[in-house]
Amino acid sequence: MDQKARKTIQKLILKLDNSSEKETFNCLVEIRKKVLKTKEGISYLLKNGGIPKILQILQKSDTDSKSVDVILSTLGNLCMDNDARNMVRRSSGIEIIAHVFAESKTESIQNRCSRTLANLALTKENIVTILKADVAETLGKLLESTKTKENILTYSRTV
Repeated sequence: MDQKARKTIQKLILKLDNSSEKETFNCLVEIRKKVLKTKEGISYLLKNGGIPKILQILQKSDTDSKSVDVILSTLGNLCMDNDARNMVRRSSGIEIIAHVFAESKTESIQNRCSRTLANLALTKENIVTILKADVAETLGKLLESTKTKENILTYSRTV
C-alpha cells in the first residue's frame, strides 16, 4: 500500500471522530468504497483503530438511520476478514450489533445486522458471544414475519 493510500485512511479515521452525521456518512461510504477493496486497506484500517471508532458511531446512532445502514454494510464486508472478526468481538461489537438488530424496525438494517452476525459466526469464538447476545429470539420473529425470500435466506444463514 502506498503512502497516499495510508494518508487517506488516516484522514478518514480521524474524520469519524469529529464529523457531523452527514460527513460521517460520507466518510463511511468512502471507507466502504476505497479501503475495503484490498487486504492491505483492511489491515491498515484495523491497525489504526477503525473498527472501534465505527462501533462507537454505531452504538450512538439511531438504530434506523442511514448511517447505521452504511456502518452495517461496512462491518459486514469487514467481517469477511478473520482479523476484523476478532477485533469486532474484542471491541464488544457483537453486543452492539445484536442490540441494533433487536431494536431496529428497518428491514434493510435488520438484514445487514443478520448478515454481519453470520459473517462474525465464521469464527468459533464469536459463536459463543453471539449466542450470549441472545439474537435467536429476534431471528425467530423475523423469520416468522418476513415475506421476502432474500431475507429468509439471510436470516437462515445467521441461524
